[in-house]
This record gives sequence, C-alpha cells and structure tokens, in this order.
Amino acid sequence: MSTIRLAVAAIVDTHRRVGLESPQTAGVTETLRGLSRQLGVSQKQARPLDADALAAIRATALNPRSSRGGSLETVETALRRGRLDIALASVMSDAGLRISEAAALRWLDVLDAEGGAGLIYIERSKTDQAGEGAYVVVTPETLTALKQLREDAGDCSDDDPVFGLSMSQICRRLDSMARAAGLGEGYSGHSGRVGLAIRMTRRGAPLQAVQTHGRWKSPSMPARYTRSEKALEALEWLV
Repeated sequence: MSTIRLAVAAIVDTHRRVGLESPQTAGVTETLRGLSRQLGVSQKQARPLDADALAAIRATALNPRSSRGGSLETVETALRRGRLDIALASVMSDAGLRISEAAALRWLDVLDAEGGAGLIYIERSKTDQAGEGAYVVVTPETLTALKQLREDAGDCSDDDPVFGLSMSQICRRLDSMARAAGLGEGYSGHSGRVGLAIRMTRRGAPLQAVQTHGRWKSPSMPARYTRSEKALEALEWLV
C-alpha cells in the first residue's frame, strides 16, 4: 500500500511541476482509503507542529548546528538559517500550509492585517480546483518572523519566493529543525496541518472553524487529526 501511495504522490508532483492540475481527485483519495481499510493498513499521522513544538523550535532554531562533516555553523549563518526555520515552521502551523503551498508562496502573498496579524494569500491549492484562491490569517509573531526573513533577504521583489525551497527541501528542513529542538522523529511536511487542527481544537474552536481555516473539503480530516484531543475530553467526567 505504501508503494501505491508513493506512486500517486510522484504522479501528483509531476503534474504540478508542468503546470497541470492534480489528477488525485476525491475519487482517487477515497479509493486509496478503501484499499487501506481492506488491507488493514492505517496511514501514519505526522507528528503535529502544535504550540509546544512551535515554541521549542523558536527557542532553539538560532543555536549554531554541526554539519555532517562536524564543522559548527558561524553565528551569522545560524542566525540566517534559524530565522528561516522559525518563519517556515510558524507559517506552516498558523496557516496549515501544504508543502506545495509553502513552496509557491511569494512575498506579494504576505499582507498586513488588523492588530499586527498577517494574511497569507494562497493562490492555488489542492482543494481549490476553481482557482479562486484563499486568505488565511497568521499571528503577529509569525508576521514579524516573515518580515525579518524579508529583511534578511535584502533586495528582493514581491514576485520572489518567500522561502526559496522545493517541496522536498521543506520536508527535510522541518525534520531537521524538529530534531535540533529535541522533538524527535516523525515531523514532516504535513505536520503543520496536523498542528493547526490540534492548536485550534485545544483553544476550543468548533470543528467548522478548524475546517474553514485549514481549507479542508469536509470535517473528516480535521476530526481525524484531533481524535485524541476529543478522547481526552472524557477526563472531565472521569476524575
């Protein structure tokens, strides 16, 4: 089953690279889920970039790291790399970005909003087949991290990419920053979406609000991501 999923992911990525719409329709997704049920296979959920994980990354990202060769980053290199890590993790968690959306994000898509918050314009995503685009809010702390990242970039235009990373680089970057923060394994390009659902649920957000902010077509996925949180609600009546 994992081989089938890998093949589908490769096909979807190839279509994206040449500017074609994803062939992974709702029917294809449901077929894969049906096969998983028949085979008794459950898709492993990425560990969430929730509030605690995000705080750990922000607290450790600027620390110099050792390369594979054993050399230690300079303070300046660690500062630039760490600021990018913080901005990337923050946007992925706040906005629940898919890795394709993060890779495609440009500076003209980052806007100021009320109260110091920011807005991220997502021009096209998997669930936006009509190409209408969507706006999602990010916290003031995340907007500040993005503005610092642009300042670090120096002379860049609105059309330049925010992160300048490919989808595979984003996945590796999230894994590396999580390990460096002492969070362990299991963090991937999907961790931001899982973390978003959990963060909002823990703050008491209704499922509909989580679904809308995360741009899910149905409430089934955010409900799946937060099922452990819902199970803990029973403690109120057990202790």
